[in-house]
Amino acid sequence: MAIIPACRATERSVRPGTPLNQTGGCPLREGLLLLLVSLGSLLAVCPTSGQIEPDTLEVGLVRHLQAAREAAGRSPLERRPVLDRAADLRAQQIAGLPPDHRRMAAPNNLRGILAQAGATPYRRAAEHLDMKKGYPDPLPYLARTWENSGQPWRMVTGEGSDAFGLAVHETGDGWTLFVAIVLQDVMGHEDLRSLEHRAFEAVNRIRSQRGLSPLKAMGDLSAVARAHSVDMAEREYFDHRSPEGGLPSDRVKEAGIPFFRVAENIQYNYNAPEPVENAVQSWMESPAHRANILSSDFTHTGLGVASDVRGGLYFTQLFLHPPR
Repeated sequence: MAIIPACRATERSVRPGTPLNQTGGCPLREGLLLLLVSLGSLLAVCPTSGQIEPDTLEVGLVRHLQAAREAAGRSPLERRPVLDRAADLRAQQIAGLPPDHRRMAAPNNLRGILAQAGATPYRRAAEHLDMKKGYPDPLPYLARTWENSGQPWRMVTGEGSDAFGLAVHETGDGWTLFVAIVLQDVMGHEDLRSLEHRAFEAVNRIRSQRGLSPLKAMGDLSAVARAHSVDMAEREYFDHRSPEGGLPSDRVKEAGIPFFRVAENIQYNYNAPEPVENAVQSWMESPAHRANILSSDFTHTGLGVASDVRGGLYFTQLFLHPPR
């Protein structure tokens, strides 16, 4: 009979909140039948006999991810060792905290973890962290909470994600710890030009809705705007004035473009699901930037986008009033 309370304790860890018998054990009057039932429960739920192995759990979680991609009409994500390494580093960080510590509240320095693992550059990344204890097979519970995680799961099923990594750890005090990282690569040349075109169309759409003539795209002016975005990305500053003191008018003049008046909007965003919408909306919410977009004086525009090593995006739009 001494073995039964130990199994009951395991049952409590399997289903937190399930009350124990008041006696904490099995009264003799319940007889041999109850003893056999209790022993059967011990074999069914005790971790030593039924706990799923971390490797098996990992395979199940990968299958769950790829099945969700297929259901969403997306191509499979690439599993990258460098992202597995980052997930493993994060798992070790959490598992190393004292058992009585609120591990789930540990600071999330995903950028630092990715840099430590060597996973740079990238455009954006999201992490999902979860812990379960006492379930012989925690896969259904881990999968369900992952699906309800918001942005981390949207990156699993959404367009634009490229790769993932994950890690499953068993902590010394009996918790199953799961870390998943999904990443979107830095945009290539064609992707950046697509952002420029979309931003150009978005600004002209706003002007059209207010009865203003659309701005005309000017290739030379776009080259000046793009060069300023690249300069900000490479030298890690964000300003209309360059570190040497150059202003937008100086850059346009140096490019040999004549003008009567010139103005510039800049914007930086990192990890924005819709970077073009984010840039244009932030401009429209700023009185000075909004005035440039809605000015009837400007007739031509140039737009350039660049990405930094972390995947942040720099938008520069120049507005030009040609010489009279």
